[in-house]
Amino acid sequence: MFNAQRQQGSVLTTVLLFLLLITLLGLGAANTGILEKKMTQATLLRGQVLQTAEAGLRAGEKALHNQLLTNLQQHTALKASVCEYPAHTANDFVQRNAQWWQSAASCHGKLGQFKYDYVIEDLHVQGCVQVKTTNPLYEHTEATQFYRITARASADKQHAIVVLQSTYALPAAATQPCVSQVQAIQLGRQSWNEWRDIS
Repeated sequence: MFNAQRQQGSVLTTVLLFLLLITLLGLGAANTGILEKKMTQATLLRGQVLQTAEAGLRAGEKALHNQLLTNLQQHTALKASVCEYPAHTANDFVQRNAQWWQSAASCHGKLGQFKYDYVIEDLHVQGCVQVKTTNPLYEHTEATQFYRITARASADKQHAIVVLQSTYALPAAATQPCVSQVQAIQLGRQSWNEWRDIS
Protein backbone atom coordinates (compact mmCIF):
# COMPACT_ATOMS: atom_id res chain seq x y z
CA MET A 1 0.00 0.00 0.00
CA PHE A 2 2.85 2.41 0.78
CA ASN A 3 4.29 1.74 -2.72
CA ALA A 4 0.94 2.51 -4.43
CA GLN A 5 0.66 5.89 -2.65
CA ARG A 6 4.20 6.75 -3.71
CA GLN A 7 3.43 5.92 -7.34
CA GLN A 8 0.27 8.06 -7.26
CA GLY A 9 2.31 10.98 -5.87
CA SER A 10 4.89 10.69 -8.66
CA VAL A 11 2.16 10.56 -11.31
CA LEU A 12 0.60 13.70 -9.84
CA THR A 13 3.99 15.47 -9.84
CA THR A 14 4.65 14.43 -13.44
CA VAL A 15 1.21 15.64 -14.57
CA LEU A 16 1.71 18.98 -12.78
CA LEU A 17 5.12 19.42 -14.46
CA PHE A 18 3.59 18.71 -17.87
CA LEU A 19 0.79 21.22 -17.16
CA LEU A 20 3.37 23.82 -16.14
CA LEU A 21 5.40 23.16 -19.29
CA ILE A 22 2.30 23.42 -21.53
CA THR A 23 1.26 26.65 -19.78
CA LEU A 24 4.71 28.19 -20.30
CA LEU A 25 4.67 27.18 -23.99
CA GLY A 26 1.21 28.72 -24.38
CA LEU A 27 2.29 31.97 -22.73
CA GLY A 28 5.39 32.10 -24.94
CA ALA A 29 3.28 31.61 -28.07
CA ALA A 30 0.82 34.31 -26.93
CA ASN A 31 3.69 36.76 -26.29
CA THR A 32 5.16 36.00 -29.71
CA GLY A 33 1.77 36.61 -31.31
CA ILE A 34 1.35 39.93 -29.49
CA LEU A 35 4.87 41.02 -30.51
CA GLU A 36 4.24 40.07 -34.15
CA LYS A 37 0.98 42.03 -34.10
CA LYS A 38 2.76 45.14 -32.74
CA MET A 39 5.51 44.80 -35.35
CA THR A 40 2.95 44.46 -38.14
CA GLN A 41 1.04 47.51 -36.91
CA ALA A 42 4.26 49.56 -36.72
CA THR A 43 5.25 48.50 -40.25
CA LEU A 44 1.78 49.34 -41.56
CA LEU A 45 1.82 52.73 -39.79
CA ARG A 46 5.26 53.56 -41.19
CA GLY A 47 4.08 52.63 -44.69
CA GLN A 48 1.06 54.92 -44.36
CA VAL A 49 3.24 57.77 -43.10
CA LEU A 50 5.66 57.18 -46.01
CA GLN A 51 2.75 57.43 -48.47
CA THR A 52 1.61 60.63 -46.75
CA ALA A 53 5.09 62.18 -47.07
CA GLU A 54 5.14 61.16 -50.75
CA ALA A 55 1.79 62.94 -51.15
CA GLY A 56 3.49 66.02 -49.65
CA LEU A 57 6.25 65.82 -52.27
CA ARG A 58 3.70 65.50 -55.05
CA ALA A 59 1.71 68.45 -53.69
CA GLY A 60 4.84 70.62 -53.73
CA GLU A 61 5.73 69.48 -57.24
CA LYS A 62 2.20 70.13 -58.46
CA ALA A 63 2.20 73.61 -56.88
CA LEU A 64 5.47 74.43 -58.67
CA HIS A 65 4.23 73.09 -61.99
CA ASN A 66 0.89 74.91 -61.78
CA GLN A 67 2.66 78.12 -60.81
CA LEU A 68 4.97 77.78 -63.82
CA LEU A 69 2.07 77.18 -66.23
CA THR A 70 0.19 80.21 -64.90
CA ASN A 71 3.26 82.43 -65.20
CA LEU A 72 4.09 81.23 -68.72
CA GLN A 73 0.53 81.83 -69.88
CA GLN A 74 0.60 85.34 -68.39
CA HIS A 75 4.19 85.96 -69.57
CA THR A 76 5.34 86.84 -66.05
CA ALA A 77 8.32 85.70 -64.01
CA LEU A 78 7.97 82.74 -61.65
CA LYS A 79 6.94 84.14 -58.27
CA ALA A 80 7.85 82.57 -54.97
CA SER A 81 5.10 80.60 -53.27
CA VAL A 82 4.14 80.92 -49.60
CA CYS A 83 6.30 77.99 -48.55
CA GLU A 84 9.29 78.72 -50.82
CA TYR A 85 12.70 79.51 -49.36
CA PRO A 86 16.16 80.28 -50.70
CA ALA A 87 18.52 77.29 -50.81
CA HIS A 88 19.68 75.87 -47.47
CA THR A 89 21.78 72.82 -46.72
CA ALA A 90 20.02 69.59 -47.62
CA ASN A 91 19.35 68.63 -44.01
CA ASP A 92 18.40 72.09 -42.66
CA PHE A 93 14.65 71.54 -42.89
CA VAL A 94 15.03 67.89 -41.89
CA GLN A 95 16.40 69.00 -38.50
CA ARG A 96 13.47 71.35 -37.74
CA ASN A 97 11.10 70.32 -34.94
CA ALA A 98 7.40 69.46 -35.24
CA GLN A 99 6.24 72.90 -34.04
CA TRP A 100 8.13 74.61 -36.88
CA TRP A 101 6.69 72.23 -39.47
CA GLN A 102 3.14 72.74 -38.23
CA SER A 103 3.49 76.54 -38.16
CA ALA A 104 2.67 78.90 -41.00
CA ALA A 105 6.26 78.52 -42.28
CA SER A 106 5.37 75.47 -44.36
CA CYS A 107 2.51 74.38 -46.61
CA HIS A 108 0.16 71.72 -45.26
CA GLY A 109 -2.08 68.99 -46.58
CA LYS A 110 -3.76 65.75 -45.61
CA LEU A 111 -3.89 62.21 -46.95
CA GLY A 112 -6.52 60.13 -45.18
CA GLN A 113 -6.06 60.53 -41.43
CA PHE A 114 -2.44 61.72 -41.69
CA LYS A 115 -1.16 65.26 -42.29
CA TYR A 116 1.88 66.33 -44.27
CA ASP A 117 3.89 69.53 -44.42
CA TYR A 118 6.28 70.64 -47.14
CA VAL A 119 8.67 73.43 -48.11
CA ILE A 120 10.17 74.34 -51.48
CA GLU A 121 13.73 75.57 -51.86
CA ASP A 122 14.81 77.59 -54.88
CA LEU A 123 18.17 75.95 -55.69
CA HIS A 124 19.49 77.60 -58.86
CA VAL A 125 19.08 78.19 -62.58
CA GLN A 126 21.35 76.04 -64.70
CA GLY A 127 22.01 77.63 -68.08
CA CYS A 128 23.42 74.65 -69.93
CA VAL A 129 20.63 72.24 -69.00
CA GLN A 130 17.46 72.30 -71.07
CA VAL A 131 14.23 70.52 -70.22
CA LYS A 132 13.00 68.21 -72.99
CA THR A 133 9.29 68.77 -73.62
CA THR A 134 6.82 69.02 -76.45
CA ASN A 135 4.67 71.65 -74.71
CA PRO A 136 4.66 74.84 -76.85
CA LEU A 137 4.53 76.98 -73.70
CA TYR A 138 8.14 76.01 -73.01
CA GLU A 139 9.51 76.92 -76.47
CA HIS A 140 11.47 79.97 -75.34
CA THR A 141 13.12 78.49 -72.26
CA GLU A 142 16.84 77.96 -72.63
CA ALA A 143 17.68 76.94 -69.06
CA THR A 144 16.42 74.86 -66.14
CA GLN A 145 15.33 76.01 -62.69
CA PHE A 146 16.00 73.43 -59.97
CA TYR A 147 13.99 73.18 -56.74
CA ARG A 148 14.29 70.94 -53.70
CA ILE A 149 11.05 69.92 -52.02
CA THR A 150 11.19 68.61 -48.45
CA ALA A 151 8.06 66.88 -47.14
CA ARG A 152 7.46 65.65 -43.59
CA ALA A 153 4.72 63.39 -42.26
CA SER A 154 4.29 61.92 -38.80
CA ALA A 155 1.86 59.85 -36.80
CA ASP A 156 1.36 58.23 -33.43
CA LYS A 157 2.67 61.11 -31.28
CA GLN A 158 5.83 61.56 -33.38
CA HIS A 159 6.95 57.90 -33.15
CA ALA A 160 6.60 57.39 -36.91
CA ILE A 161 8.28 60.28 -38.73
CA VAL A 162 9.18 60.24 -42.42
CA VAL A 163 11.02 63.05 -44.20
CA LEU A 164 11.41 62.88 -47.99
CA GLN A 165 13.17 65.19 -50.41
CA SER A 166 13.02 65.47 -54.17
CA THR A 167 14.81 67.62 -56.70
CA TYR A 168 12.45 69.03 -59.31
CA ALA A 169 13.35 70.67 -62.63
CA LEU A 170 11.31 73.24 -64.54
CA PRO A 171 12.11 75.20 -67.70
CA ALA A 172 13.43 78.71 -67.11
CA ALA A 173 14.82 81.65 -69.02
CA ALA A 174 18.62 81.65 -69.17
CA THR A 175 20.34 84.27 -67.04
CA GLN A 176 23.64 83.83 -68.92
CA PRO A 177 24.45 82.26 -72.29
CA CYS A 178 25.66 78.68 -72.27
CA VAL A 179 29.35 78.39 -73.21
CA SER A 180 29.45 74.58 -73.27
CA GLN A 181 27.30 71.82 -74.72
CA VAL A 182 23.64 71.89 -73.68
CA GLN A 183 22.47 68.88 -71.67
CA ALA A 184 18.84 67.77 -72.04
CA ILE A 185 16.84 66.42 -69.07
CA GLN A 186 13.24 65.39 -68.48
CA LEU A 187 10.71 67.77 -66.97
CA GLY A 188 9.84 67.09 -63.33
CA ARG A 189 11.36 64.98 -60.56
CA GLN A 190 15.08 64.36 -60.94
CA SER A 191 15.93 62.60 -57.67
CA TRP A 192 14.31 61.31 -54.49
CA ASN A 193 15.71 60.75 -51.00
CA GLU A 194 14.37 59.48 -47.68
CA TRP A 195 16.05 60.78 -44.54
CA ARG A 196 16.52 58.17 -41.82
CA ASP A 197 17.23 58.41 -38.09
CA ILE A 198 15.20 61.58 -37.58
CA SER A 199 15.24 62.63 -33.93
